[in-house]
Amino acid sequence: EKMARARLKTAKSLMSENKQIEFYDEISRALFGYLEDKLQIPKAELTPDAVLQKLQQANLKQEVLDNLKNCAEKCEMIRFAPKEDGVGAMNQIYNDSANVIIEIEKTLSNK
Repeated sequence: EKMARARLKTAKSLMSENKQIEFYDEISRALFGYLEDKLQIPKAELTPDAVLQKLQQANLKQEVLDNLKNCAEKCEMIRFAPKEDGVGAMNQIYNDSANVIIEIEKTLSNK
């Protein structure tokens, strides 16, 4: 969780500099680095499907799973095809990603 917070902080800094590609790359690293550690999935096996399967087994709310999938897809898409909507879209994905991490942390730490 500590590493995810550091990556989110870096992402926020990149957002203020309007560095879209770097921002989305950092958000992706924050999400998947956190999930790799939290779910103990080896990097070689870390795929969105593997993550979603593990989180479903942990009985995470479907809404959180959908938000995670949405964040991951947006990060991948925008990293390779940046859009013009800039800071507004970055702010939204930043908030969504932070909320996903918070919800996963709450759910998994209660088990």
